[in-house]
This record gives sequence, structure tokens and C-alpha cells, in this order.
Amino acid sequence: MRLPRIQFSLRTVLVGFTLAALGIGIFGVNWYRGYVRQQAIQAIQEAGGQVVKNKQNQVDRVYFGGAKFGDEQLSEMIPHLRILLEIRELDLVRVNVSDRGIESLAVLSQLQELYVFESRVTEAGIE
Repeated sequence: MRLPRIQFSLRTVLVGFTLAALGIGIFGVNWYRGYVRQQAIQAIQEAGGQVVKNKQNQVDRVYFGGAKFGDEQLSEMIPHLRILLEIRELDLVRVNVSDRGIESLAVLSQLQELYVFESRVTEAGIE
């Protein structure tokens, strides 16, 4: 018994491949964004930071504390913090961050609130 032969036009095949590629691309981009976001959260936590999420599982706030956390560590965290577009608040408590470290935060345009307690930051550095 022979199976019926199915034929497709070249146009149908190309449209099918295009739609499949678009579907895979959309899924891949969303998966990759989630992966990169999770890597950023993990890097923040490994550096001693605490991540606070809201009800929608978005990162609202990041907290860094401790005298071992200084300008260099803050600069290393900037690329990870930039990935978290939903972050609104950054807390730096009892850290060894100076005016130079605070200046590096200028690239975080999504930040709405910055709390700095017991650090080497001066009033000039805040302005």
C-alpha cells in the first residue's frame, strides 16, 4: 500500500518556515530576557544584596549593606541593576560608598528613590 503523496508549493513552504521562525524568535527573546534577568538577580545576591519583589514578581527594591561594599562593588553591580528595568528603589546602608560611587548610579534612569545611610557620601555627591 502506497501512502498518498503530499505536495506543497514553494510559497507555502517559505511562509511556513517564516511563521515558524517568528514563533521561535518571539519565544526565544522572551526566554532570554527572563534568563538574563535571573542572572542579574543572582549576581546581586552573590554580592550580598537583597532583592525585594512586588506582587507581580518584579524587582521593586535592591538593598546593599556592609562596610565591605564600596565604590568598586557598586560599579560592578551597575550592569546588573540596569537589566532590572522595573527597579525603583536602591538602598545603600552602612556601606563604604563615596561620592564617586554615587555618580556611577546616574545611568540608572529607572531609579525613583535612593536611600544612603552611614556612608562616605557627602551632600555634594548627592546633588
